[in-house]
Amino acid sequence: MKSGGALRIYGCTDLSIEIASHRDGGALHSLEQMIRFMGRCKKIFQVVTIFSLLVTILYASKTPSQIAAIEASWSSQKSSAATARITFYKTLIDCDELKLSVEDVVEIVDGLKSSRDENFRSNLIQKFNPKLFKKHQAHDQKKQKWDLWGKRTLINDGFRERSVGSDTDHVIARGLHLIHNQLNHEISCYERGLCEFHYHQLDWFLAVLPTKALQKVVSVEEGEGTQTLRWKSGSWLVVDAENQLPIEEEVIDSTGTIAKRVFFREFAGYPGDVMLPAIRIEVSFRDSAARHVMVTVVDDAQLNVDVPEFEFVLPAPAKSVMADLRNNQRKAQRIKQPVEDSAEFFLASAVSANVKVPTVAQSFNWKAFFLILNGLVLIVLGVTLWRRAK
Repeated sequence: MKSGGALRIYGCTDLSIEIASHRDGGALHSLEQMIRFMGRCKKIFQVVTIFSLLVTILYASKTPSQIAAIEASWSSQKSSAATARITFYKTLIDCDELKLSVEDVVEIVDGLKSSRDENFRSNLIQKFNPKLFKKHQAHDQKKQKWDLWGKRTLINDGFRERSVGSDTDHVIARGLHLIHNQLNHEISCYERGLCEFHYHQLDWFLAVLPTKALQKVVSVEEGEGTQTLRWKSGSWLVVDAENQLPIEEEVIDSTGTIAKRVFFREFAGYPGDVMLPAIRIEVSFRDSAARHVMVTVVDDAQLNVDVPEFEFVLPAPAKSVMADLRNNQRKAQRIKQPVEDSAEFFLASAVSANVKVPTVAQSFNWKAFFLILNGLVLIVLGVTLWRRAK
């Protein structure tokens, strides 16, 4: 007889026992399934917990206090130079023919007597390009002057910048980047930040990396008076343990091979109470062989000094070619009369409209993702264990 959806049987003992046994067997089967399910959940929790611990260890391998100290030092270094006037020698050496390995480069740099005199500059050329050195030694300077080193002055007031040399003059001000090529008497105008011609900016001499680079550091290793920062790519940077300023850097490219080795030598205090490396040697590599060596040697530096506004005014002599290269176009004209301020000339004659400044897409912050996931997993695990304890 059915009653409320349940089957009730009276007066049939054997059948009742059989039904009861089936009922008990089903309960046992359900209980067994539940135990198996709990076992699988336990294994999953164990795997997830191990994963969470690995993530924690990965990002805990760098001590937060170490990173914080380095970040504070680099920020201080960046902000310590409100203005600057730096006179320096610079050169770019082609050393591709020698096929120097990174070990060869380190041996050459370590073998050079670190000094800022002419002998150091001459020895450096001789080591990295002996053919060029011999050719220069045999050159008749009376017929035509030929220098392997150029002398420049960098001027920066915190907003504007100027780099003056014997061949070119860069002025970055009022949203423009002007280049005066003194050999062909041409002044070119670009939008600020869109000029591809290289010049040594103040950041080159301050030497520290952008502080955001510290977000991707995976470990900090303590050495004798040094700290070594390592990135997942294999790149590393050795800094002084006391002031956290860089000593040596190696950059690894996306293929896992060396792209660049940088040496910072002879840090010294300059007027204005700022530390700068007097010598910076940057060696680029291709296929694990050195290609070019870019070097700057500081001759004199004054930081946090008054910089008058006229320092960033670039006059144009009569008969100069004024080339406007904004908006991916070239509009050039030869002026008959001298111009007092080239920036005013370009701003008045052809104001760029609808300038599209390239933006850099923000990359996904995997570190934050994994740390948040780690926290959520630990919370779920804690709640589960708490419920089981009840």
